[in-house]
Order: sequence, then C-alpha cells, then structure tokens
Amino acid sequence: MWYEQSVANGDRVEVEDGTLAIDGNQATYVVHIASDPWRKLGLETLEANSEFVVIDGRIMTHVVMLTPESVRELLSARGTTSA
Repeated sequence: MWYEQSVANGDRVEVEDGTLAIDGNQATYVVHIASDPWRKLGLETLEANSEFVVIDGRIMTHVVMLTPESVRELLSARGTTSA
C-alpha cells in the first residue's frame, strides 16, 4: 500500500550518499523524499531514516520514518503543532 500511495503522490526518493549500511539481510539508509502533497505546502523535500529486511529475496519489512526535524517542518507547513 505504501508503494501505491507513493506513486499516486508523485513521490521521488533519493538515497543520501554515504548512508547505506548493510548488515546481513538488513539495510539502513537516509532518504530525501519529494512528494506532490508536500510541495503544495511549500516543502521541497523531507528527510527520513529507512530500513528494510530481505528474506529469501523478498522484502519482508520496509520502514520509512521522517526525522524529528522533518516532522516539525511538516507540522509547521500544515499549521499544526505536535502534541
């Protein structure tokens, strides 16, 4: 579902150079995400930490979590604050 929504939003994801780390079947990296809904709020890109686990050649888990700074930027652009 995440991938379908990402395509629908016109998301573009760029891995930050030098952040890819692989440990066995797990990979972690930092990404910069551009998304049409965020552009409408005046945000070019937001930064996220991402990790995925591959088992038997298939992605079993994929987690993308905005950094705290990016969450603050998004909340500010939306005119909301965190709880």
